Amino acid sequence: MILTVTLNPAIDKTYTLPGFKQGSVWRAQEVRALPGGKGLNVTRVLRTMGVRVRATGFLAGHNGRWVQSALEEMEIASDFVWVDGETRLCLTIVDPDNRMITELRESGPTLNEHYLEKFRAHLASLLDQSKVVVFSGSLPPGLPLETYRVLVDDVRRAGKRTVLDTSGEAFATALCAHPDIVKPNRAELEAWWGRPCSSVADALGAAQELQRKTGGWAVVSLGEDGAVLCSSRGVWHAPALTVKAVNTVGCGDAMVAGLAMALVEDRDEEAALCLATALAASNAEHPEGGIVDPADVEEWAKKVRVAFVGGRSAGEREMDHGTTGDGDRYWRNQCRVSSS
Repeated sequence: MILTVTLNPAIDKTYTLPGFKQGSVWRAQEVRALPGGKGLNVTRVLRTMGVRVRATGFLAGHNGRWVQSALEEMEIASDFVWVDGETRLCLTIVDPDNRMITELRESGPTLNEHYLEKFRAHLASLLDQSKVVVFSGSLPPGLPLETYRVLVDDVRRAGKRTVLDTSGEAFATALCAHPDIVKPNRAELEAWWGRPCSSVADALGAAQELQRKTGGWAVVSLGEDGAVLCSSRGVWHAPALTVKAVNTVGCGDAMVAGLAMALVEDRDEEAALCLATALAASNAEHPEGGIVDPADVEEWAKKVRVAFVGGRSAGEREMDHGTTGDGDRYWRNQCRVSSS
């Protein structure tokens, strides 16, 4: 089972407003509401792909009760720690005419170290049935910046594998706990590296440095430049797929879901990057984040072309995993969905 940790969940409400401009009164053409926050987007993708998953984190107030009820309706298992305050509300305004997206995000309830210690005990009680733990999203106000470092360290000491997707000081601080996979986007990688990554080559250099820092996989989503994956075995690049994107919110979360699936099944780097890229493409076709279609994911995976950029020789890699090939072969041989 995969356990997702969302410390700062939300109600994600999406308004579709063709031709949206500031300073006017608008009536939404379409309104959708889903349990949100990056970790719950990951959870929803995993559940859709048939993977056993459980969600945890903090919930509060009326909004928190709505999130829990909505997860139950989706048949998603959850076990949250309840805190004072109110779970946040985040708004996304999608303008399909101009292909513009505007996001308005609340901060969430203010917590403290007491809640962190309470959550550490709660998390420990959920690890027996979990093989992989995914940490995604921002920290609630008041939690120490070392929160993810502490939690990742706890999980790894328990012998479980970890995926980390956050940003800023919380991200930088957690790296010394050696998460198995980190997945920054370009802006998050630049903030950590302290230099711009204007090309794929720049991103590869920064990702390799990040990989050496953690010892695991460093996966970077680069938007129109695709994605790169660095491991101790080498470096891979998947060019972006040509997708008629409706909404790019949640594409990174869909990638994280694919990487977590790869960890559960002990898949190799090529297969992981293939599946993650296909999931992101499917997410982009939907108005809300964290929504994919398994049939579309399979079709997109056939179109992914993962290029080995450098590292161990092709002969050494073939001895480990068999001859690599195009996305269609990756999907058939590597990217099958497990119920683990």
